[in-house]
Amino acid sequence: MSHYENKPIEMFVNYPYLNRPTIEHTQRREQLDSISRLISVGLRYHIPLDKLIEQLEKSKGSMKGTVAQISNVLKEFASRSDDPYTELCHSCNDGNMVFQGGCATCDKCGHSECG
Repeated sequence: MSHYENKPIEMFVNYPYLNRPTIEHTQRREQLDSISRLISVGLRYHIPLDKLIEQLEKSKGSMKGTVAQISNVLKEFASRSDDPYTELCHSCNDGNMVFQGGCATCDKCGHSECG
């Protein structure tokens, strides 16, 4: 996980390189590369960490699987500091502003900063 000013901006997933990889190994590397790139895009566009974690935890798989380990890394980072991407709603002071359709919208009252 790389970060700037305590805000996570990128995630890298290392998967062992083999001299003669099987098709399954190559496909697994490609999948993990795609997952880490999608998480990185989410981080750069300020998707709250709890939302990323929530989606990863909806994946089917074992608690020791790679997706679960990625989720654990995000949880660990989130526990070290408050989620830097969470902003309270200025209208109701209760909800969090989340990006929906390119616009910050309150998840409690529906207030939108786009009008």
